[in-house]
Amino acid sequence: MRPPLEGLSKTSKLGRAATLIAGVIALSAGPAAQAADLRLLSGFNSTQKPTHAVLERYLANAKALGAGSVRITVAGPEVVSIFDQLQPVSSGVFDMLHTHPVFHAGSGWNKLDAKTQRVLLDAGKKTELEWLPLGDAIHAEEDAELAKRGVAVVQMAPPVAAKLHKAFNDSIWKLGADCCRDEAAALCAMALKAGLTQ
Repeated sequence: MRPPLEGLSKTSKLGRAATLIAGVIALSAGPAAQAADLRLLSGFNSTQKPTHAVLERYLANAKALGAGSVRITVAGPEVVSIFDQLQPVSSGVFDMLHTHPVFHAGSGWNKLDAKTQRVLLDAGKKTELEWLPLGDAIHAEEDAELAKRGVAVVQMAPPVAAKLHKAFNDSIWKLGADCCRDEAAALCAMALKAGLTQ
């Protein structure tokens, strides 16, 4: 059973949020749609609430920040199964991909006008800032339901948990390095400087 967010360090909470947010939005290398009308393919449907909640919040933020100038149509795994989604996104059938944990970037971004890019970036930043309280609320709701059903929360011994957190964090940095070496190195340097990788 996943541990609740309560009691986790700031780094652990940020790690959870970064893992989810890092996989939220990726633009395809294929031809982009008109800036106002984007097609997003999601690997997750509404039954996967914590992950889908990030997408719902992102869409709401993009709509609000774009003041109607950005419209995003969503299709999910019922249209293209999660393991087959990279091809239709990279070929331009879809403009964006909501996935986890790999971030896929492409030249489609450069085909969007500056206003649309700004709306999408600002929506991502806003969603990232809002995710922790939203995630905490979802986890609290799930934990309450599990407790009502008699499920007990157990936690790992601190040394084992520390090893697991280190392995998890190291794997995230490796994914970034494999995908986007220079950008990942810059992000890692900023995180180290801010003390977020402790």
